[in-house]
Amino acid sequence: MARSQKIRYPTRAHAVLGCLALAVAVLGRAQETPMSDDRTAAGSPTFSLWSPGLVTTHGTDPYESLQIHSFHLGSRRNLYTVSYFTGGHSESMGIQAHDPVDWDTTIPWGAQLFSVTAGVAPAAVTQFWVGWIDGRTVSMEALSRRRVIDSPLATGESLIFPAVMDGSGAASVYSWLPTGRGMALRQRVFADGVGPPRLLAEIPGVPVASRVAAVPGEHEEHAVIGWAERTPEGGTILGTAVVYRGQATLQRSRVAAGNAPMEQQRIGVWAGTRDWWEVAAVLDKAAQGDYRLAVFSVDRNDGQAKLKTMKLDLQPAVVAKAAIDYESSTELPFSRRYFLDRDGLLRNERGWNALRAPVGVDSALPIINGYWGERGADGIFTFKSI
Repeated sequence: MARSQKIRYPTRAHAVLGCLALAVAVLGRAQETPMSDDRTAAGSPTFSLWSPGLVTTHGTDPYESLQIHSFHLGSRRNLYTVSYFTGGHSESMGIQAHDPVDWDTTIPWGAQLFSVTAGVAPAAVTQFWVGWIDGRTVSMEALSRRRVIDSPLATGESLIFPAVMDGSGAASVYSWLPTGRGMALRQRVFADGVGPPRLLAEIPGVPVASRVAAVPGEHEEHAVIGWAERTPEGGTILGTAVVYRGQATLQRSRVAAGNAPMEQQRIGVWAGTRDWWEVAAVLDKAAQGDYRLAVFSVDRNDGQAKLKTMKLDLQPAVVAKAAIDYESSTELPFSRRYFLDRDGLLRNERGWNALRAPVGVDSALPIINGYWGERGADGIFTFKSI
């Protein structure tokens, strides 16, 4: 049975006595605010398939817990956030929504917001970041400091979503830059300022889809970047880069021949620890609509990197978009795959029954931890299980 949780607007005392959404008491400058005036279309941000306007933080201290945060803009481009707490792995607790917060900051007109996720809770480092792209400039603001930090993008450079925050309170933005021989993986670290981009690694291929994951509980600079490359022969290579203390360790799979990666997909990246990670992508043989799932896993404990593929039981040539959603667990990688067909119906690979009412084919697929986020006219999400 589907479950949903509408957001209530508690008092400040309720927020302080509860789980402290986004460290309201710790950071000291956030203000609770009603959302009734934030209904104009001009104030709404645009979210792509790769940046659906949702942020996750995955703390492990004192116990493992996943938090979901969403952000949206008011009519004057003022930034709001809302937090949702899942109660760990307890399905019966559902999603608990906490106070909307007005961060007293505005986003430039025409800029596109993107997510900044973390392997620690914002309260643990008294920090929360938001990022946006405005033309060829990437900007980050640490919301506890009210300071915008800008960094120009090079010609042809493209960001990899989401950005990540580590336990030091610093945030990193990763990107690809064409080199003429392939692509360079770069990193920008935002703290009190931002230095020049670091060159982490180069690969000979061109990623079709990329994604970043934070390692839960890590308190030093870290991330796992996953991507899917299309080979000249129409196959697929999956790759990963583990970034730790400014160094990147690369792994690339063998070629999965015969099927190229779908371009319109949000690939899945799971990071259990710095020694065990996984990336998954949907493949498509365009001429036949033969959909497959490719999973590339690396476990340093057994010294093996493995690539496996499986056929998906989907009707040929009907999928418009795909999203791979990993469970919030550090113990085992487990993912669900969701597909938006050309009629706007959401489906999975285990059957051809629609999972929900139709949505537009341009939907960003706001799926996270087995929930579908439906944004209301006031910008607030209601989450329902799927």
